[in-house]
Amino acid sequence: MVASPIIARGIFASYFLLILSLFSIILGSLRRRISNIGHVPPSAYVFGALMVGSFYHTWYYMIKFLLWSFHDFESHHPNVESSALDRLTQWLMGTDLFEQAWRRVCEGPLNWWWSEQLCILTVGVWTTFLFTQGTRYPGIPSPPHEISPFARSQRRIPFVWAYMLLGQVVAISVASNLFFAALVLHDSPSERKSKSKSKSPSHTALVPARVYLPILLSHLTILLSPTVAQPDSKWFLPNLLTMHLLIVLPLVLSRSPTTSQNNPSLCTFYLILAALALVPRAQTYLSFPYQDIPSLARQLWATLYSHPAQSSIGFDVVWTTASFGVYCAMVGGLGLGLVGLVSPGLALYLDSDHHDY
Repeated sequence: MVASPIIARGIFASYFLLILSLFSIILGSLRRRISNIGHVPPSAYVFGALMVGSFYHTWYYMIKFLLWSFHDFESHHPNVESSALDRLTQWLMGTDLFEQAWRRVCEGPLNWWWSEQLCILTVGVWTTFLFTQGTRYPGIPSPPHEISPFARSQRRIPFVWAYMLLGQVVAISVASNLFFAALVLHDSPSERKSKSKSKSPSHTALVPARVYLPILLSHLTILLSPTVAQPDSKWFLPNLLTMHLLIVLPLVLSRSPTTSQNNPSLCTFYLILAALALVPRAQTYLSFPYQDIPSLARQLWATLYSHPAQSSIGFDVVWTTASFGVYCAMVGGLGLGLVGLVSPGLALYLDSDHHDY
């Protein structure tokens, strides 16, 4: 709840201003890259199309959620004599939209089954992947032909923090497709030729503690989410904000990493993330009442359309999963793409293992 009308309107306006600013930073960076290489690879258009589709689909339901929230507020606080601006302000002052949306998608195992997938992918594999592509790792050089597309961290994509923030305020699927397009643009033939003349870091690069500790801690917030999502819990919002903050820190502070030999290798860490993903998934599956798989599938599908907030995050899961599968297939073949649909962390590990890291 916000006591000041000016602050309430300011927060709402700042949200959309932040979105526009992040799009401007990312698209500006992509335009400069296109200008440097002089062409746009066909696969970049694929991810551009996926980005547009995911943005339209997820935000169609986001707008429906905002309208639902406004009408729900007015149904409990009728004030027909106020102007439209006053009514909008009263709604913003009396509603915590962020918490309202997330509570809706976290309460109950069926709702959480959808939302949990996005949380696991974002706090684990996605955060690590962004970091590795935005930071030059010290490591043991390997022959260029052995460097996996996933391990080419010397791309050093600029503004990786902007992709994470955009994913948090718009949709992970939108940000991920923009990032995949950036990877394609930074992996042009001329760039590969340039890399072949330089030493590339191998997958023996170590993940620094300031990266893996926030990621591991954020997994704890995922495990806690079903419990703190209860209506009478005061810890839901702090837990949710902690999750969002922890995964931004490694990207905002992504200077040259300092590591020790006790830190896990990037390859090992991806495998750890794949294994960690099984823990909350098992917890959620065990919370379902026993029933046959077809009945459960029908209930999950019905849950996807049960509320605009659920539809928005649920289809974000669908688009993100599909987009990651497409990227895996492009860099590692159809088999890796299929693995990427099921376990992104395992896909990254297998790709690295295939190249003997």
